[in-house]
Amino acid sequence: MTKHALLTLVAAAFCLQSFAQDFTVNLNRLINETQLVSEDQDRMRLVWWIPNEYWEVSLAADPATAGEAANIVAVLKDYTVFAIADGEIGSFGGVTYVSKEMLSDNLTIIDQHGDKFKPLSDKKVSEDTKIFLSMMKPVFASMMGPMGENMHFMLFTNENLEGKRLLDPFAEGGFSVSVFDEKLNWELPLGSLFKPKKCPIDGKEWNGTWSFCPKHGEKLQ
Repeated sequence: MTKHALLTLVAAAFCLQSFAQDFTVNLNRLINETQLVSEDQDRMRLVWWIPNEYWEVSLAADPATAGEAANIVAVLKDYTVFAIADGEIGSFGGVTYVSKEMLSDNLTIIDQHGDKFKPLSDKKVSEDTKIFLSMMKPVFASMMGPMGENMHFMLFTNENLEGKRLLDPFAEGGFSVSVFDEKLNWELPLGSLFKPKKCPIDGKEWNGTWSFCPKHGEKLQ
């Protein structure tokens, strides 16, 4: 399976549209903004930052599960959550995945200030949080096969050294995640969480974080 096909599978598994604030958030766009894959063709490495907004958006779409969003956010609010699968692709396409322990030892978040953060030990994670994440593991496995089985949840603190939210999807800036010898970079804010703006010339919608139309140069409305 190619990396492109893999990403399509992952996105399709979670893709739906749901309501947030006063507009419809496209969950597919949100997933695309929060997932990155390795550029190393010899590795099957997927790093997915899962902000709490993901749960709020996805579960709000279904009235039957809307009430669960608050419960999930409550058990995750003290953490910055990533789901990561990392493996080496063999000569015949087989993938040998690294263990959670090895991944944890070689994983670092670098925030917009250049400060570095390592994953939390299990001792610093609440039991309710562990139970919820253990419930998600078989969901990943059923939808993504071996990669889902080898996807590990890695938790970090939710506060930076200034006491503010470590990774804020609405804030200006960006951050990096170092995995072994590779650095993956995210840009913030996440455009999918902002109401799209329209060009006054042709009415086309553009990223809600942009100020001017890239085609006409006019200020977006």
